[in-house]
Amino acid sequence: MLYIRRFVVAALAALAATSPVLAEQRLTPSQPVALVRSSAQDLPTQKVDTTAFGVAGVPRGGKKADAAPAAFVSQSASVLMGLILALNSGFINGCALSGVLAADGSSQAVSAVTASWTNSALGLAAGNMAKFGFLGKVLGSYIFGSLVAGYCQPNPSPFLVSSSSYGLPLTIAAGSMIIAKMFLDDASSVKLGFYVLAIANGINNSVTSTMTSNLCRTAHFSGISSDMGTFIGQILRGNKANLFKLKVFAGLGACFWSGGYLSYEISKTYGSSSLYISALVYLFVAGGYDKVAKKMFA
Repeated sequence: MLYIRRFVVAALAALAATSPVLAEQRLTPSQPVALVRSSAQDLPTQKVDTTAFGVAGVPRGGKKADAAPAAFVSQSASVLMGLILALNSGFINGCALSGVLAADGSSQAVSAVTASWTNSALGLAAGNMAKFGFLGKVLGSYIFGSLVAGYCQPNPSPFLVSSSSYGLPLTIAAGSMIIAKMFLDDASSVKLGFYVLAIANGINNSVTSTMTSNLCRTAHFSGISSDMGTFIGQILRGNKANLFKLKVFAGLGACFWSGGYLSYEISKTYGSSSLYISALVYLFVAGGYDKVAKKMFA
């Protein structure tokens, strides 16, 4: 019953914040097609002919193919994917901070890495080179994860929902969960486990950030928290230009929080095996989410 109660609470929290986010406008037949806009909130769901043009509308040249699949471009589907991955990132971070994931009982934030920047500096200032080196490697791992995603997606198309675009980096993130579990189960390699988890979160955040033109940052919430306060202040003075972004950011925050909430009991019960759940989430998004999204939003 405790699991059910915690799941219901987390689900309700996420649903309350995300329900206003997933409404999107559609083009009428007379309206022009546009894949990139200055305001993300107006981007509709579209099926774009890619036989002669790239998904971003850039001519690729060459011989026109007889038949090519339509690219599925959807703001709502992209945001929903961001919400799912924010939940997963919060779950991973919660497990890593629980102290029960690692064989030696240690804990480390592997998602929001702002504290690692300051703590690594404090470690160096205090002459604690072990602390400085460890946190520096956590930061480097997170950055390396983003590098991997950028290498796999050198030319991302905004709001393109396609496994061919983000499937590879998210599959790597799924594999990272399995590798991290192996390291965390051995007291002599726990730090390597934290590094691998940070790599996965770097991939996570990079994929959603580039996919949504920085609308959905799913593994780092300092900037989002600041922006939410800024937008609320603007709204109180009558400027509602960023109301849509505020809704998205609130949804992302609620999902990340809910992931941490769910991780509490699950990590206590299953330990490092909890990471299998995150691996399955990554695999679903990497290989099957686009098909589900088309049914929901096309």
